[in-house]
Amino acid sequence: AKLDEATTTLNQRVRVRNFDKVIGLLQDLVRFNDKAVALASKGDANMAKGLGQVSLYGGKYAAESSRQQLKELYKVYAEEKLAKDGEITDETVAGLASLKLVFGMGNKEADGVKHAVTGKAYRRMLAAAYKDGTLEKEESKAGWLQRLCERLDFDPEEAMAVNLEQYQMKLESLISAGAISDEDDQELSKIQKLLCIQLSQIQKIDEEVKGKAFNETLRDILTVTADAFGTSEIMRLRQSMNNLRLEKELAINLATRSARKEMMTIVTKVRNTRNQVDAAQELKKLVFYSNSVVTPIVEEIDPDIAEQNKKRQEQADLMSMVAKAQNEAKEEESADKDAGDGESDGSASEEATPSTLQKAKKGFASSSAGDGADSKRGQNVVTVRDDLELRDRQDLYRMYLLYCMQGEVRKLGMGSSIVLERDESEFARLIQIGEVLGLTEADTLQIHQGLAEQAFKNQAQQMMAGASAMTPEKEQQLKEIQTKLGLPDDVADKVVKGLVDRQTVGNLQALHAQGLLTIAKLRELKKSGVDIDSIMKKEARETLFKKEIDQMLSNGQGLFDRDEVLVNIPSELGISEKSAQSFVNASVKGKMRLLFVQAISFLRQRKVDEMVKTVNNVIACSKAAPSESVQWTEKEELMDLYAYFYKNAQPGAQVEALRGILNLSEDETDSVQQLVDSGKFTFDEQSVDDIAIF
Repeated sequence: AKLDEATTTLNQRVRVRNFDKVIGLLQDLVRFNDKAVALASKGDANMAKGLGQVSLYGGKYAAESSRQQLKELYKVYAEEKLAKDGEITDETVAGLASLKLVFGMGNKEADGVKHAVTGKAYRRMLAAAYKDGTLEKEESKAGWLQRLCERLDFDPEEAMAVNLEQYQMKLESLISAGAISDEDDQELSKIQKLLCIQLSQIQKIDEEVKGKAFNETLRDILTVTADAFGTSEIMRLRQSMNNLRLEKELAINLATRSARKEMMTIVTKVRNTRNQVDAAQELKKLVFYSNSVVTPIVEEIDPDIAEQNKKRQEQADLMSMVAKAQNEAKEEESADKDAGDGESDGSASEEATPSTLQKAKKGFASSSAGDGADSKRGQNVVTVRDDLELRDRQDLYRMYLLYCMQGEVRKLGMGSSIVLERDESEFARLIQIGEVLGLTEADTLQIHQGLAEQAFKNQAQQMMAGASAMTPEKEQQLKEIQTKLGLPDDVADKVVKGLVDRQTVGNLQALHAQGLLTIAKLRELKKSGVDIDSIMKKEARETLFKKEIDQMLSNGQGLFDRDEVLVNIPSELGISEKSAQSFVNASVKGKMRLLFVQAISFLRQRKVDEMVKTVNNVIACSKAAPSESVQWTEKEELMDLYAYFYKNAQPGAQVEALRGILNLSEDETDSVQQLVDSGKFTFDEQSVDDIAIF
């Protein structure tokens, strides 16, 4: 009944609203609820069942309209208690907590109502303290604000958000009025001080509010074309900065951000243009825009940038004078040498710099001495460095460099044409393009050197095509080309070496395909300085090594130098000694026995040449793998084999090696040698009757 009466009273239409009766009814409801909770907490068995916390959730108050009425009653209770007490007391907090449970409100819903009430009260009390000077008189502004938050049970972070909101609203009102005067600026500083707003927070608000207004001005003047930009745009920029009381750092940041967007619009158009000449013409506009529009803007905003640009221009002028003097001295020196021996060499620094970069620097130094728009060095503060990857920026620079190098094609009629070299001003513009693209000197040097290297490589390939070797005449021609292109020695040597290696690989592949590639050929290339490891895979070198071993063990010469085969050759081919020994053992294993049987077979067939060759192969196997041996039970055949070999082979180490293989004593071999030397030993060739005639 009390709640219904409070709702009815709240909804009455009267001229002057008095909520005393509503507050009284709500307090009665709070006291009733508190007594019910207190009685229930005693745990008396004589008490009525269900006695406890009162809740009106559901029933007639379940409708949305009824929920809104309860929410409004909750709000009125908080506002009236705050207005009466001047603060949120413990009693008010307890009453609100009780009403929240009675009305069946959730924590979020109740906190939202309370926050709205205390926030409104904070704004009202803060405004009153600001106007009557109470806050300004306080020694500790932060202490007063903190106490106000405690009185209202208001979150200090929420209070700071209100302070920032008030500062921003004041700033927006001043800007909308047209300009911020000295008095306005002083008042803003006063608000910042009294509300304890930090500088970083002020800067953030300035960027949002002042930046919005300044960006409108920037949008208008930055869209002016390079040839139309002039004093009126600078005056408008200056007026906007003064009206907004814009800090230099913020102004340059905003201008940089907006200018980069306009510059990226030009870059996007360049990248979407397929024709190289048209794309280069569009890229020129980026330089013109930077010099004629962006440079005056940033110099107007920040005098330090203007001073830096002035110093850079003076330095460029000085370099122009030095370059001119050097050129004159070089011409005199060249004339003297022409009159003498006719030889003239460039400086080491010029030889190490690509000719295109030399031309660009020379052209820019010359143009800096002029009075045209292109002669002045533009700003380097606003670039597209952070908007494009390094590779994309280098591609744009390379595109314009190729445009300069390839020249202009002029049609002469009758189907003929001529290529005219770009003038020096086109190369000079490369320096400015590099700056606008945010490229360092190292970045641009890499591009120039890369193109010079490619040009050198193309000409070297033409000279070496079909040649079997690099002659001194060709080396001299390549040196002249290198000097003309301004390519460093190490780069040129690397290119030539790469071409030679490629040619060598081709030759090796041809020999390998024909089966003519040998260890001797590889060792010859190794001695000539060719890196065998880089032009031939390890597997291929190992295969060739195995093939060489097989040839040594089957060529019938009986030669096998273990140090050469197991140490020297593997070292030159990049094969480990362990692997080499493994390959040798694998080749000899089982082969020595087979060869010996073949030798006995040839002995029985009286085939002298085949027998000698086979015995030599047995000897080679024995040298390759001394641990290997042969066993034969027919002693007479062993003696005959030794005798035949002694008679037909060259005397020396081979014969002695055979004695060890056959396991014959010195007495046995001496008697055989004496018999052969006496001429009494005869070797019967295969009889005619045994020879096939068909």
